[in-house]
Amino acid sequence: MNIRERYEALKKKVVKRKSEFDAFINMLEKDSSWLTSPASTKYHLNKEDGLLEHSVGVAEALLRFRDVFAP
Repeated sequence: MNIRERYEALKKKVVKRKSEFDAFINMLEKDSSWLTSPASTKYHLNKEDGLLEHSVGVAEALLRFRDVFAP
């Protein structure tokens, strides 16, 4: 699954406070360069979509931690 597919799958997991989440995501996607920005200007994921890739990886890791520590 590519990074955009992983991102869309994560967005579908949100059920609580969905209207607030949708407003926030709308702002990120339409009014910022978050989806295409690099995570760093010199180091970690210094490439287009790097910040998205980093953020998706962090969210996925947190969900795995939650499954282990708070099933």
